Amino acid sequence: MCGIAGIVDFGATEQQLRTLLPRMATTMINRGPDAADSWIADNIALGHTRNSVIDVEGGTQPMIATDINGHPIAVIDYVGEVYNFRDLATELAAHGHRLNTTSDTEVVLHAYLEWGNHFVEHLDGIFGFVIWDIRSQTLILTRDFIGVKPLYYAFIGGGIVFGSEPKALIAHPEVSSEVDPAGFRAMMTYGRPPGTTTFADLHVVKPGHLMTFSKNGMTETRYWSIPVATHDDDLDTTIATVRSLARSAVRRQCVSDVPWGVLLSGGLDSSMTAACAADAFGPGLPSFTLDFDGHLDRFQPTHLRPASDLPFAQEMSQHLSTRARTVVLDSADLSNPVDRAAVLRAWDEPIAYGDSDVSLYQFCREVKTDATMVISGEGADELFLGYDWLQNDTLDDSTLPWFETGIEVSGAASLLDADLLKFIDVEGHARKDAQLVRDSIEHLPQETPADRRNRVRMHLALTRFIPQQLDRMDRMSMASALEVRVPLLDRKLVEYAVNIPWAMQTFDGREKSILRAAAADLVSPGVIQRRKSNYPMTQDPQYAQLLEKQFVDVVSGGSPVTDLMDAHVLDNLRSTDRDLSATYGSTQLEQVLRLDLWLRSGVKLRGF
Repeated sequence: MCGIAGIVDFGATEQQLRTLLPRMATTMINRGPDAADSWIADNIALGHTRNSVIDVEGGTQPMIATDINGHPIAVIDYVGEVYNFRDLATELAAHGHRLNTTSDTEVVLHAYLEWGNHFVEHLDGIFGFVIWDIRSQTLILTRDFIGVKPLYYAFIGGGIVFGSEPKALIAHPEVSSEVDPAGFRAMMTYGRPPGTTTFADLHVVKPGHLMTFSKNGMTETRYWSIPVATHDDDLDTTIATVRSLARSAVRRQCVSDVPWGVLLSGGLDSSMTAACAADAFGPGLPSFTLDFDGHLDRFQPTHLRPASDLPFAQEMSQHLSTRARTVVLDSADLSNPVDRAAVLRAWDEPIAYGDSDVSLYQFCREVKTDATMVISGEGADELFLGYDWLQNDTLDDSTLPWFETGIEVSGAASLLDADLLKFIDVEGHARKDAQLVRDSIEHLPQETPADRRNRVRMHLALTRFIPQQLDRMDRMSMASALEVRVPLLDRKLVEYAVNIPWAMQTFDGREKSILRAAAADLVSPGVIQRRKSNYPMTQDPQYAQLLEKQFVDVVSGGSPVTDLMDAHVLDNLRSTDRDLSATYGSTQLEQVLRLDLWLRSGVKLRGF
């Protein structure tokens, strides 16, 4: 993967563009440390930082296409991977296109030249990129169907700026880092509506959408939507199809010219993905597992984390004969203010995942020393009903379903001053958004009430919940230029799974019934029987103690964060009489520290 940044400004001089573009592109050097380049012409400047994965020598960007006379006609600035690029290259050659590299970037550019704006419908992959059509002076912006790769934009006086991360746009002098109440609410909510961002001036291209920008303005076209179709396969056929689609996705997505491996937690999702990779490429694949110092000795099961990951990951590694590496973090690592600042820089906003943000960032940084690309089991919980709020048939469906199981607002939001919390009204806007989705969904005449409920929740999961999970993985991995691919969110698998009926999805009375059955002959027996366990968090009391010390220093030192918080709640968090380890309280402490750091960085609140 890489980072892109650019400007279309119909009123700027070339020299102004040459001055502004480096400010934007250099903010994302971590996304692409292998190379950096730019292309600047009348009205347009494109910058690119590259993390080489396919055609290391030939995939230089921005990439230019010329006509038969050698005149430039289109330029692409591209982030992502298109897995069917070889098939597309053959098809394009039959249409008379001459390709000079073996990179997917050139294939995508020529696909645009062949099919126009419909080219994106031919692409199977994860991506966020722009194409500048020199002939029509039009900018095309698009993202993959599910939103694995990001692409932001903001309007300026003479045009538009765009980039892979907010920081690239905010580096432009006409784009502010101000946050209005709607953006603050989005930051404090799990599952923001598509297209919304924290920053008042910024927008994000919606997954499955293509946008065009010219002097005539901006247009938006939806090229993919969640399909609604009858599912005619019986149970055995459904299980076999899911297994076949997963295997095919892993095989296609493991195309790489650089070292790669698998993220292996020992859960069903990552184990299924690793097993498919071992089945396709043989034993000896590198596998990477996260653990905490002393975690197994002090582990206490909870509802969300009923078992420690490491024994199951070791079982799967032995089962598949992987070359296993366990990355062990301690409390000093997790509470390190330097890495907290790095996580904040990666996110651009104080998103609340507690120590799991920092641990994922540090884990990816260590994995990067051995691999440039890894595959992950991300997305299976949403597709195959792994979460409580997807399985529970008694929840209040008038709001976002995860709200009913306690995942409603970030750690800091529960600390907000009561008047501020009422002002941003997270719950009220969540209900409006959920109603908007319910009103827009097509249902089949023969659907049962359970199927109708499941379709709504699946839609919310794919359009509200999982994009935030994918953003997290993208930011924490790309901060170290580690590319993470998600084969269980392959387009064909998603389109098949979303229409599996509720009774079939839950046929054995457990979470992820279909996926568990599909994996039965691929993964080890212990993993097949293992209950769903969330991403791990430390249970070391020292972590909470280190956080608490930093927290007291911050709130006692005139922090701007105290102006937003309820004083009594903050006082309660100062208490040393209770163990905050592995509790919501640790997440709250971490979030207050990150919010303080964010406010001190110069961000401004508008309209409060």
